[in-house]
Amino acid sequence: MPRQSRRLIGVLITLIGVVMATACGSAAPSYSPSPDATVTAEEAPAQTNDADVLAGVWVSEGDVPFEATITAGTIVVQIVDGESKSLFWKGTFPASAQEGDILLSEADVEALSSSIMGSSELVKPFTYEGDEILFEFSMMGTSTVIRVKK
Repeated sequence: MPRQSRRLIGVLITLIGVVMATACGSAAPSYSPSPDATVTAEEAPAQTNDADVLAGVWVSEGDVPFEATITAGTIVVQIVDGESKSLFWKGTFPASAQEGDILLSEADVEALSSSIMGSSELVKPFTYEGDEILFEFSMMGTSTVIRVKK
């Protein structure tokens, strides 16, 4: 078996274990957004952040190794294992956001269909909470919320 295949299998086994362990310890919020537009929090008004605040590389802390790269109008989320990266999500992304916004990303179906770890969702919600972006990761019927920071 090629080294890269063994490595990918190792990443998958690790992720399954982390997802299962996380699922036993806490309940993940469930999102059911309509793909109409960005959903804005009903709290006190916050100032709009410009694209430079969202743009860049965001990484998860802890056991689940994710990296989200945001550029003008696009987000790419990858599962990282050392030097290997597997595409989980690629889609549209707004240029700006306010604290508490749920940002709806439309999938790049072509890119995701060729990735073994690619999400099958057509629209994925990302929650912007200032220094974090949150999104749901599901595998084998178990979901967990991933938090990435700049």
